[in-house]
Amino acid sequence: MAPLPSCDVERTRGNPADGGDGPSMPGWKASALHDDRGASIEADGGLDAGAGSGPEGGVLPPGPALAFPGAVGFGRNATGGRDGAKLYIVSNTKTSGAGSLPWALGQPGPRIVVFKTGGLLEIGKMAVPANTTLLFQTAPGDGFAIRGALDVAGSNVIIRGLRLFGEADSDGTAVGLAMGNNLRNIIIDHSSIAWIRNESMSTWTGGPMSELITVQYTAIYEGLARGPGHEACNYLGPKACQAWEAHAMQLCPASRMSLYRNALINTDGRAPKFAGPVNRAELVNSISMQASTGSGKIDSANSANPTTTGQVLIHAIKNKVKQDLLFNILVRGSTTYGSGSQLYLEDNRTTKRTSAGQSESSVVKYKTDAAKSLKLSSTPAFKSEIPASAIEGDISKMEQIVLDEVGPHPRDRYLDAAIKDYKSGTRHFQCPQGLPKLTFAAGTYPKDSDDDGLPDAWEQKNGLDPNEKGDALIRSESGYLWIETYANSLIP
Repeated sequence: MAPLPSCDVERTRGNPADGGDGPSMPGWKASALHDDRGASIEADGGLDAGAGSGPEGGVLPPGPALAFPGAVGFGRNATGGRDGAKLYIVSNTKTSGAGSLPWALGQPGPRIVVFKTGGLLEIGKMAVPANTTLLFQTAPGDGFAIRGALDVAGSNVIIRGLRLFGEADSDGTAVGLAMGNNLRNIIIDHSSIAWIRNESMSTWTGGPMSELITVQYTAIYEGLARGPGHEACNYLGPKACQAWEAHAMQLCPASRMSLYRNALINTDGRAPKFAGPVNRAELVNSISMQASTGSGKIDSANSANPTTTGQVLIHAIKNKVKQDLLFNILVRGSTTYGSGSQLYLEDNRTTKRTSAGQSESSVVKYKTDAAKSLKLSSTPAFKSEIPASAIEGDISKMEQIVLDEVGPHPRDRYLDAAIKDYKSGTRHFQCPQGLPKLTFAAGTYPKDSDDDGLPDAWEQKNGLDPNEKGDALIRSESGYLWIETYANSLIP
């Protein structure tokens, strides 16, 4: 196979303070930053991580190797807004203006976004630019939820604690979380996506494939369809409601992608779908219960590039699905899978394959003889980017871990209801009953005297000064910025 292009995020080098042309590096002395930027974070447009010495004039500790503790897979090394960051605080659920999420996403340069309010933002679509960290887990109350869609439009993005729901308009939201062309280093963690009409998550593109992506501990649930009058309704209702399929994940093309400990509940198929070319994708320790007989799917090509095929390398390791098949395997038109294409299966469970002693080949179905150009392999097709120590071998234990830990923290009642449905094998709402009303309490953020996103009590506990505005963007000894360290502590 031809070598792939370098996947490093392109950055200029050199600190401006030292005559370089690169971004300013974190590490201001807190006192200097507070003196220079005494206004509130919203008022001056954000808190900078500027050039200068490390804490107490020492050398800056090195940056961490991982996006956050517990990050695994191909996207684990994303840095988001860490390097050269400016801190933005979301303090309302408005669609524009200072303190809103669209405002924070519209500012220039690397950013870290902290949420000082819970509640529901109702909006159409927002673009997430390059070098962004979204720390939704910092929101108080019931959490910060979005009714609309997100488009990851740039490389090097970290999203944690997202609660994304489809719109309730006449057509609903077609794609919930989209990732565009030629992106790299993206990780989605402890998030949820629900009530999407067509594709809850998609990398469907007509251009160069994106790569180095991880989606972990994320729940995708309750896909919608449009009813006969184009009203949004649950897919599981009368046949008339099935005007649009309510898919989970359309990943085509996909390159160097890890799906780890996710839950796909009551969507309809594409759970997930990989369509060629697929260069190293892994589905590990995940669970699924689909609305009908829909399953995962592997296709030789995608409709954006219907005649473009390539080598397909996929691992499926220790997953559980509450349907007959893990994957349907098919080809598009007259295409076949590229030379050397392999699907490695390791102890996946379905309603037919219920124990390790049964044939692994029973979890897949070839739709045509041409589809058999994707060979089943008894040995891994590539080096996994998920360490063996992070893969739970006991399927029952794995299932319970996912059910306990998937989704945002704290978990909201909408995901709780979906988890309950998975456990019982039922569905709690159906067309034409309509969607439950979305309500998220705003809550109250802990006291934060210097308005830097770090609660006073947490700063004192960690040896920081609650009245020094700059310490949020200083690197701690761990290499993470202090605001990252605080946010990381909120997800067990």
